[in-house]
Amino acid sequence: MSQNEDSGTSRVKAIDLLKKYNDRVHKVDNKISKDELNLKKLLAARSAHLPGNNWCQDWFQWMRNNHPILALCCRHRLNPVGFWPRIVILISSISFGLTVTNLIYLFYRTHPDANGTVIKLQLGDETAINMETFEVTYEAVILWTFGGFVHSLMDLGMWHLNACACCLQSCCAKAG
Repeated sequence: MSQNEDSGTSRVKAIDLLKKYNDRVHKVDNKISKDELNLKKLLAARSAHLPGNNWCQDWFQWMRNNHPILALCCRHRLNPVGFWPRIVILISSISFGLTVTNLIYLFYRTHPDANGTVIKLQLGDETAINMETFEVTYEAVILWTFGGFVHSLMDLGMWHLNACACCLQSCCAKAG
């Protein structure tokens, strides 16, 4: 009988210790209501719909929280991605976009036989002096499709790294 009492008291002590630990470590979470915590999760996931919003309000909130430039100033206060991580994402996005554009440009400059005309439009008569020609080349098509796709993947990856719960608790996230 004394073993049951001892295990019962040690269990109470363990529960008390766990409660004290949770209160100390998760004190920020205790101050946030469940609705605010759900909203924070939805904003971290870049959700297009928030509870209680119509389509117009959802569009405005999405643009305010996810646009690379508008979100610097207009983001929701509960959005887990702050100002400085957004600056890093914006600079990284611009740098990566320029890098992909230059790599595609350099490929077609070193391999000119790989580039050709996809569509050629002529505006005006053949006899006119100011006849204009509009040409879409393979280089432009690859830049618009492959370059845009790779750039989008990089942007989404950067966002998810910054909004990830693991990354938000890192030393770098706390410093910036």
